Amino acid sequence: MSNLIKPFFTLTYNQLGAFSSLENFWDLFDIAFGTQYDRTVARTVRSQLQASDCSQLPQVELVSNNILGNTNRTYAVRKNTNKETIFANSLKGAANRYLLRASPISNVSGTAIYLDTNNNLAFNSTDELIAIVQGSTGLNLTASDFAYV
Repeated sequence: MSNLIKPFFTLTYNQLGAFSSLENFWDLFDIAFGTQYDRTVARTVRSQLQASDCSQLPQVELVSNNILGNTNRTYAVRKNTNKETIFANSLKGAANRYLLRASPISNVSGTAIYLDTNNNLAFNSTDELIAIVQGSTGLNLTASDFAYV
């Protein structure tokens, strides 16, 4: 991992540890993730964060331009997880701000989520790739697959 990036992860893990120790942790957690999650899993993750153990968090992979090709945007790849996970697909705004397409990255199968930058409800080159839900197809922006905040 790059020496430039490593302090960012250290700071993030420290902030998560501090957050997990807040007195009003569960109130804030429910605001962020709603109340439809496995509380046992959430308690386990909270305990691990309090112990500075971030092993339950998704692995982060830094991807070079060799893989991304000529894109100039940053994006996230998220492996499809089962419904018991406490991490959710959360998008800002409403469903009509986004478009779903097949992943544009070779060797990464799944559903790509694009921000409809010109609000025309049709995919074009100006739309911004914001995430790929790896290994997942058949997602629906207006179903329970996504939460809007």
